[in-house]
Amino acid sequence: MKILTFTLGLFMTQFAFGQQIYTADQVDQHAVYPKDCDKTKSTKDCFTISLSTDLANEFDDLVEKFSSGNHVTKISFVINEDGSITDVTPITKDEFGEKTAKLLQVLFAKNEIYNKKIQPAKLNGKNVKMSYSLPVRLQYM
Repeated sequence: MKILTFTLGLFMTQFAFGQQIYTADQVDQHAVYPKDCDKTKSTKDCFTISLSTDLANEFDDLVEKFSSGNHVTKISFVINEDGSITDVTPITKDEFGEKTAKLLQVLFAKNEIYNKKIQPAKLNGKNVKMSYSLPVRLQYM
């Protein structure tokens, strides 16, 4: 009975008031990161590469803190209908994941300041919320 109640609550939370969150595979047009990209790449690949490149440029502080070994995390977030970002959460709940999530939030805030907003995903011609997960690896050789 508890499982049914939780499932129903989750269903109502996501679908009430048109708040459904789609995945990249469910939308007609993927969200677009505010950076030029190689036109031969898909919009999804461009988004990942551009975001990863910008995040790597912010990594100076983390490189010093995690200066040895390999560190891996995945950060999930939601791109809203207006291109704003919410729910930035590390999938791995270790220090590297937490610090990387905070760094990603700083990057998104900088983009907002410089009016470099992400173009939201579209479904049937309308802006929709889209969830996204970004794998992050810091590897020393």
